[in-house]
Amino acid sequence: MNLILIAVISLGAIALVLAAILYVASKKFAVYEDPRIAQVGEVLPQANCGGCGYPGCSGFDDACVKAGPLDG
Repeated sequence: MNLILIAVISLGAIALVLAAILYVASKKFAVYEDPRIAQVGEVLPQANCGGCGYPGCSGFDDACVKAGPLDG
């Protein structure tokens, strides 16, 4: 019984250490996406037709946000 308890505690400790490493890595390598891209995407039909010259609406969303305002 003692051997099983040691194995369970050891696996639990390893799992906690690996979970902490994954948490730190997810925060370090997090990708920021401009929330305006999602707002532009809500207006588009999301048909992925490619008629605008982009492979899909997500590419067109990104291009619209990077182009900036059309204030002249």
